[in-house]
This record gives sequence, structure tokens and C-alpha cells, in this order.
Amino acid sequence: ARIFLDNIPHIKAYWATSTINLALLAQEFGCDDLDGTIQKESIQSAAGAARANGMALDEFVGLIKESGFEPVERDSLYNELHSY
Repeated sequence: ARIFLDNIPHIKAYWATSTINLALLAQEFGCDDLDGTIQKESIQSAAGAARANGMALDEFVGLIKESGFEPVERDSLYNELHSY
């Protein structure tokens, strides 16, 4: 994705709609935003998504680290707030 979309600073894989496994795999193809732990999501869960209601921060951080990437908490402007 980064080869063709080098003018787009961030690419998101919204794991609540794509599953966490697909979002983690998307990192291998240039995705750099998994959109956090998502504590109160209602649209996907109403449609029957299994994990759309959220994930504990420590589990989320662990999954990102296990996939070989560095988890970084950011604000809405992509400023780094905390690196894990």
C-alpha cells in the first residue's frame, strides 16, 4: 500500500469490522493504524460482529507486539502520546 499511496500519511485497518487478525496482517502491507481498543461501538455489534465491543488495552498492545510492530498511542492528529 505504501508503494502506491506514499502521499497518504496513515492507513487504517479498522479491526472492529475486519477482525483483529486481518488488521494485524494489514500492518505487513503498510497499515499503521488499528484504531485502538474501541470501548463503546454500537453499529458493528448491532450487526452481529463478535468483537466490536472492545478489547482490553494490554491484550491489544500484546497482539501488536507479537506481530512484530511497536504499539503507539496517538491523538486524533496522529501526535504520539505513548509508546509501549
